Amino acid sequence: MIARSTLLLLLAFQLSVSALQAQDPIIGAFGVELGAAFDRKAVVSQETDKIHYDYYLIDPPAASYEFQHYAIYVTPFTNLVYTLIASGRYFTPGRCLKMAQSHVSELARKHGPPVENDISEFGPARFAVGPRTIVVQCETSPGFTYLRITYTDAQLAQEARGS
Repeated sequence: MIARSTLLLLLAFQLSVSALQAQDPIIGAFGVELGAAFDRKAVVSQETDKIHYDYYLIDPPAASYEFQHYAIYVTPFTNLVYTLIASGRYFTPGRCLKMAQSHVSELARKHGPPVENDISEFGPARFAVGPRTIVVQCETSPGFTYLRITYTDAQLAQEARGS
């Protein structure tokens, strides 16, 4: 009985992975594919976020002058990329907003219009691509403004976080 339930569980998992792989690929702003198996050769360091989830800072395959930090979250057992984050520091909110609007335009050409588009100093632009989201946002902290683009696969994130 246990062997049968284990076999069914493995079959269900394989079907869900196949379904994820059948979706159109989303390549992050630095050349890493959302939902792909993670290649640990690019790891610079392993970190832990405020919620105690591990992530990796990486040296990306396609670095951009717009970003200085690249982070990846992966599922613990299947080693699939479920979140990509690229962030860059700017000295003025105006420069950050200009870069953000450029990325929003490019993403809109690829994925259609954003479901939320309040690109301002405090508001994000959010794209929904099936179970995946892309968020472009400028965030202000004392002395700097950060451009952050976050790509997340909700199904894989749920798997990774055990929800």
